[in-house]
Amino acid sequence: MENNRNCTICETPIKIKFCEKCGQKKGHKESTILSLIADIFSSIFSLQNSVPKTFQTLLIAPNKIIDNYAKGHRGFYPSPGKMILFAFAITAIHSLTVSSDLLGMSITVANNQDSGHIILLFITVLLITGTSYLTFIRSKIKLAKHIISTLYLWSTFFTIFLIASDLFLLLFDLDLSEIFLAFLFISILIWNTIVFTRKKKPLIILGNLVIHLLLIAIIIPLLILIIKLTGTIKY
Repeated sequence: MENNRNCTICETPIKIKFCEKCGQKKGHKESTILSLIADIFSSIFSLQNSVPKTFQTLLIAPNKIIDNYAKGHRGFYPSPGKMILFAFAITAIHSLTVSSDLLGMSITVANNQDSGHIILLFITVLLITGTSYLTFIRSKIKLAKHIISTLYLWSTFFTIFLIASDLFLLLFDLDLSEIFLAFLFISILIWNTIVFTRKKKPLIILGNLVIHLLLIAIIIPLLILIIKLTGTIKY
């Protein structure tokens, strides 16, 4: 802020701690190296503190977060993009300390595993989102909400099961990666079905889940063809 009087973005006079027009926070002193470092760590710890709470809410009441974001509300919960970035940060730590494979699976595209990890995410989102949309097509739910649900649930369960798999390997020397990979997809499907089933009755949820699984069984051969054209999977 210039002389702490006018906003440097929109030139609106500043009367409180924030600009009433654009929302920029009022500055009291110039940035230093220490303030920059403090800001970086504050952002990291803020994300770390909010992500576990978001995980907990997604596990207990997934509609609370997914419906909230789909309706356009922002700021309280981390966005799907931030959750994906957090999952990729965990993936990077896993790759550096444990293995380059993800839950027993390795995708390599043009000899680049990092690109393979992105392809893995894209294939998962495409598969779950597409089959979810078809399963609940009569409900006339927008495709965007299906994508939001898939991203939230994928980042949550992928992070949880990747950490769990690494802990079993490091602490007990047990490689349960393939089991956790199966849990990953099953959990996403179950929670996604719960999100989009309007009447939360067990039999209705089970029926929708069966339809979802049948659609996946039909579409998977096409995705396998895509995988063969873009990379290789090793177990």
